[in-house]
Amino acid sequence: MLEELQAFALLALVVTHGFLVRGCMDIRTELPHQGSEISHRIDKTSELLDEMAQLISDFADNTAEATKSVAPESPFGLILNSLMNRSTMDIQHGTTQERQVYETQDNSQDETFNQS
Repeated sequence: MLEELQAFALLALVVTHGFLVRGCMDIRTELPHQGSEISHRIDKTSELLDEMAQLISDFADNTAEATKSVAPESPFGLILNSLMNRSTMDIQHGTTQERQVYETQDNSQDETFNQS
């Protein structure tokens, strides 16, 4: 009984291996076609993201002009107003101070310990 089960498992492995090899050959023929389709979809997604970024930029510019004269009424307007106020502030970097540069002194001494 065990020998028949082993023979059946070996036959199943051989058959499934054949299907696997045939599937790999189909992948090789489909890969160029699918690759160009993937590239096309990535390009479309990139264009959509660029358009979304432009819309957000235009919306932020228009909202910044509108919030200068009118107080924001919604939580979104409050958040946007606080962000826009921070971006229009003058950027100040740290002040420059001149300091004296000291030379490093080598204080390490090579000591040899004699063990008795």
